[in-house]
Amino acid sequence: MTVDGEMIQGPTDTDEMQLCLVSKRWSLCNPDPDWQRSNRGPLNAGPARQVFARPFVVVVGTQGTDDETHELHAAATYFANLHAEASDASVSIIKDSELSPQVARRHQLVVMGSPRQNSWTALVKAPGVEWGGGSSMVSSN
Repeated sequence: MTVDGEMIQGPTDTDEMQLCLVSKRWSLCNPDPDWQRSNRGPLNAGPARQVFARPFVVVVGTQGTDDETHELHAAATYFANLHAEASDASVSIIKDSELSPQVARRHQLVVMGSPRQNSWTALVKAPGVEWGGGSSMVSSN
C-alpha cells in the first residue's frame, strides 16, 4: 500500500490495519490490543454524538448516598428528556444494580456517577481518566 507516496508493507491476512505517523513517516501502529483504549481510533474518535448512533441506555448509579442517587436519577431524567426532544426517540434509564451484562453488551452505555456511586463506571473506566469527587478529568497520558 502507498500512503503519501510512501510504500507501507502490512499483513496480507487481514482487510484492516492501523497506520501511525511517527517522525513524519507512516508505519504500522503498535499491535498492542490495548492501543485504541489510550489513543484515538475508529472506536473512540468522537464526536460524542456517535454514542447515540447505536442503541444506548443511561445507567444511573445507586451506590452513593440517597441524595447522590436522587441527583443522579434527576440528571438522567433530564438527559433522557433532552434526547427525546432533540431526536423524537426515547431512551431507557436503568439502575446500575439492575443492568444485566446481556443488555450492556447490546447497547452503548451513558454511565452517570463516579466509580463510588455507580458500579458500572469502574468497569468502563479507560486509561487517562482520573476521578475526583463526582466528576471526571481526561488527561493526555
